[in-house]
Amino acid sequence: MKYITIKKVTCMKNKLYLLAVAGMLMTACSEHSDSVSENENGRAYAEKELGISISGQHTWNMTVQGSVTFTNIPEDYKGAALAVLSQNPYSDTLGTAATLAYVEEQTSVAYEAPGHLKKLYAACIREDGQMLVKSFARGAETVDMSDEGYKLVNASKSRMTRAGEQAELEFQPTINAMLFGEKGWANDRFAFIERGGQDADFNDFSKYSNTYKTFLPEGKNSTSKLKTYEDMYNFHWTVVGKDGGEVTLIPVHKQSAQHEYLGYFYCLPGEDINFKDVPKYVFSEGIKQDMIVKDDVDDYVANAYRLIYYDKDGNASYTFPEGTKIYFFLHCLPSMKAYSWCNHSWDNQLGIDYYSMPDLNRDMLLHLNQDHNVNFNPYGGNDDWEESPRVVYFNQDNTNYIGMEDGTDMDYNDIVCMVRGNLEGFPKSEIVEAKPQVYTYAFEDTKLGDYDMNDVVLRVWRDTSRKHELTVQLVATGAYNNLKVFYDDHGVKYAEPVALFDGKEVHEALGIEAKTFGNTMSQNVAKLPTTNIQYDYAKFRYYKADFYIVDMATGAEVHLPSAQGLVGCAPYAICVPSRWQWPIEHTPITKAYTSFVGYAANPSVNVDWYVGEKGSVFNME
Repeated sequence: MKYITIKKVTCMKNKLYLLAVAGMLMTACSEHSDSVSENENGRAYAEKELGISISGQHTWNMTVQGSVTFTNIPEDYKGAALAVLSQNPYSDTLGTAATLAYVEEQTSVAYEAPGHLKKLYAACIREDGQMLVKSFARGAETVDMSDEGYKLVNASKSRMTRAGEQAELEFQPTINAMLFGEKGWANDRFAFIERGGQDADFNDFSKYSNTYKTFLPEGKNSTSKLKTYEDMYNFHWTVVGKDGGEVTLIPVHKQSAQHEYLGYFYCLPGEDINFKDVPKYVFSEGIKQDMIVKDDVDDYVANAYRLIYYDKDGNASYTFPEGTKIYFFLHCLPSMKAYSWCNHSWDNQLGIDYYSMPDLNRDMLLHLNQDHNVNFNPYGGNDDWEESPRVVYFNQDNTNYIGMEDGTDMDYNDIVCMVRGNLEGFPKSEIVEAKPQVYTYAFEDTKLGDYDMNDVVLRVWRDTSRKHELTVQLVATGAYNNLKVFYDDHGVKYAEPVALFDGKEVHEALGIEAKTFGNTMSQNVAKLPTTNIQYDYAKFRYYKADFYIVDMATGAEVHLPSAQGLVGCAPYAICVPSRWQWPIEHTPITKAYTSFVGYAANPSVNVDWYVGEKGSVFNME
């Protein structure tokens, strides 16, 4: 049979088949489609060697295939490339988001996903790198790119219990005014107002909670991270966009012992204001811990606070003029148990305001430190109070948020609110670049081996910048035999099977001596050989891609069972949909991955075995 390499043609003798072990009871694999081999009957040997039972229906396919149509794509994302991702790149702190599929000039995307993923992410990717990302359940036929995951509903008709306390006074001073009258706070104007009768009804609250909790983790000082986003750290207001409109705050998270209110103030375009004298408005409902209520149909409901605008004549409406600057702050009434300084009766009656502008917080925080031993400490002990904002603005996954800090740990998530409206300028946090999904092909060099699955290990991925090529990388060999690696696409792009890595034997390709192990006991190979091959995106599927190895002494071939359409075979070659860590030398796969046993017996059980608990595996980045 003739094989070709990318650079040259190499002739080989006809195929020879590995002889079965004498006396071993063998059971043949059934034919799922056209069988191309006679010696796929190592199942009984594998069951005895590994001490497992192998399902007669096993295809060893660890991926799922699907197609999803993107609907209602917003105008500013029309014409963007479409992708299916494994994770949300806005909230992926580990940098493991993977591109499962990528197309241009289409509205539907066919994808192949790791079988353990139940939720996938649809992404519209513009040329400037901005993404619009929506989650969808694997298997869904459509994903609505306009759906925000929540809607505003009439509060009287929702199932949300309105929480909070009514203030007895319409106007009251703040601690700032009481303590620092000589510094301009004496005329601080402060008013409670009713919220505007709306709730937010979520149908996918996890989309938002995962985003802000990842960006502002609980108990972790986020100051250093926020300061790397200079525009975010120094961002003090939001601007109402063209033609004006309503602005709504939706508190979605609270992690604080204090009793707090949301506050705001504003100024019109071209208007200069004295921050210490401008009227400040606070919603009369205090924010409590149970702000998010789960109802009996598995939705989530939260209070929504519509901001009120007063014109020069004192007329109230929900519509802000274009160009209005709106500032948010946290108005706090501390609990008696929260801090020792609250034992003063006058402190309990007065609110403390926390702002995004550090200079507005400085005197008040220093007073609490010095006179009441509260130890308000900005970002880990640095006493530069000019760099201690208490409110930060950020945009993640095309949603505007404000994070508020009322204490000393500087995690900025004591209160987190979504901000909805026709707004401009919210600074965007970084998007984790989604890398191509890597698949690992692991082979035994005979069909009657020791099943450490490391005789040849390949990693394969497709790069969206090279839309017609796959990258194949040889990463390990635990074989004594002389082996070569081939790819057969059965005439789609190549007339004959392709000999990979310039036709070199695997030890030679890795740069090690024959009959030695590479990257199965220690990392003795750092420079890994790669090659690129052509493929047809519409037809190619990883789980049945015919990568295979050939023993150069005997001519015996080892293929993926799924590549040959075989059912119920031993796993002498597998395609794992991950950057998989293979077992170290002479460690059977069942010892390295104990949950593999259940998966072998039933392909519907332990489908995530390859990302589960691991034993003795080779860890290579």
